[in-house]
Amino acid sequence: MSSTERELAFSHEEVKHCMTKIVEAAFENPQNIARLKEAKSRAGSDMVKIMQFVFPIAIKIQQETMEQCGYHSDYDSAIRFTQVLHRYEKTDEELASLAARFKTIFMPPLFSQAQMSPANQGPIAPHDSYDPTGSAHFTQISTASSTGHVP
Repeated sequence: MSSTERELAFSHEEVKHCMTKIVEAAFENPQNIARLKEAKSRAGSDMVKIMQFVFPIAIKIQQETMEQCGYHSDYDSAIRFTQVLHRYEKTDEELASLAARFKTIFMPPLFSQAQMSPANQGPIAPHDSYDPTGSAHFTQISTASSTGHVP
């Protein structure tokens, strides 16, 4: 099997294993935590700066970890991995949770479909401070759905 064919043949279990390793690398590796914290500090809440400073570090962590999992670490491979991840996370809640946790690195606390509460009672928003461990607690904002105003 050529390396290109190998890149296109991400199995469900391989993606789950590699995504677990990516999340561990991003949230448990002290060097990566420091890299991300510094980038987040530089970017603040400016989405353009997040894409400029934080996103490249998150992708670099993903690429480095993919290489440890036996995949190429180039940008195209990371894109293909992410595409396959999206396909698998639709049917695997654990994988979807891992992917969502990784996305907290570079996604500002905007309300999106992925941030709806389990009971669809309204959006949930993370606390304002950056949590490099990814274990931020989420708070139900009950007034958002009734008043349209988000504090």
